[in-house]
Amino acid sequence: MSVDTFGLGYIFARRTDIANPTPDYLGIAQSFDFSMKQEIKTLMGQFKVAVDAAGAELKISGKVKFARLQIGLMNDLLFGQTVTPLAGKQISVVVNGLPEQHICATTVTVTNPVGHATAIEDLGVFYASNGVQFARVLSGPAVGQYSVNETTGTYTFNATDVGVNLSFFYEYQVATLNSVAIANTLMGSIPAFEIHYQHYYVNMAGIVNGLHLKLNACRGEGFDMPFKNTEFQVIDWSFVAFADTAGNIGTLEGTE
Repeated sequence: MSVDTFGLGYIFARRTDIANPTPDYLGIAQSFDFSMKQEIKTLMGQFKVAVDAAGAELKISGKVKFARLQIGLMNDLLFGQTVTPLAGKQISVVVNGLPEQHICATTVTVTNPVGHATAIEDLGVFYASNGVQFARVLSGPAVGQYSVNETTGTYTFNATDVGVNLSFFYEYQVATLNSVAIANTLMGSIPAFEIHYQHYYVNMAGIVNGLHLKLNACRGEGFDMPFKNTEFQVIDWSFVAFADTAGNIGTLEGTE
């Protein structure tokens, strides 16, 4: 009996180039496109039709669209760097989309560096009333200017601006996000992993049909990460498969 399938199954990846890897679940998947393209080389003589044909390169590749964004997963499937837990950074505009605001004084220390061990990275100061941006200077700010000590998160303003409401944008470290530093590595350096795909479907006769695909050795081609104003982010990730160290590609299993 043939295999009937409908919908989308479960997709997992697991690195093969490091010891004791944590598996990655490509969750909230939207689609999985699996492709095997066989190149055919023909031998031509004096006539229109080839006298022989042989298989050349067999390219095995795939593309997955999924919405489960994880720093560790992206690192495993493309970067191959070190993930540092609880040491990420974020901009002061969080959750509600509103910037941090303070009434201007000669010096203003922004909120988030207090109790944090790392400095901020200044991203600008604006008049809250009209959105006009202040100009950053090294020291001795005039009206509409500021200087900042990014180590302490302290901003300095001209006395004429004291009392107006200001919006502050800056980046700071938090203990709720993971971080990966994307290094400029040598050519050829990229993680290797295996792909597992499992699909189950109960057909109209009540029979469970199963399909399982395993690719032993793969490398990621890259991520497309579109950010749209009125839609959920769906990551578009592609990969290519190749033979493992034993010369095997993988396995394909299904109900018969």
